[in-house]
Amino acid sequence: MVAFLNIITTVLTKLNHKSHDRHHIFDSIPGMLLIYFRIVLLLVFIVAVIMTYRSSRHRVKEFIVKFALFGGFYIAALPTIVIWANNNISDKNQNEFVFVTVETVKTICNIALTYNISFKRSQYQNVAYENNSFIPEEQVGFK
Repeated sequence: MVAFLNIITTVLTKLNHKSHDRHHIFDSIPGMLLIYFRIVLLLVFIVAVIMTYRSSRHRVKEFIVKFALFGGFYIAALPTIVIWANNNISDKNQNEFVFVTVETVKTICNIALTYNISFKRSQYQNVAYENNSFIPEEQVGFK
């Protein structure tokens, strides 16, 4: 859903884009809507993580904290950087700053999340495979 909203707002921004009065892609009504949706998504993410954390076993909680940290940074990067840039960076430098900073933070978060999920000794791997829950072939009907 967020990807679909991102596509819609990007297209609307490109249609309404007048380069002389825009400092970055989020300096428009569709861009601000995208930031608003990211903030709502962050709130939903936080509530879901808290609910999952409360109902999980102790061994899983360490992974949930790391996932929440990197996932929250990923989601919060865009609104935080855009709002900060609008207040602290000169108009002519906002476009480059917003683009480079958002993409850098997103890349770092993606690398950290990928590492924490795919590394063989990660908490995710320990939790995912601790109860070898594969159904024996005889019970499924395979021979």
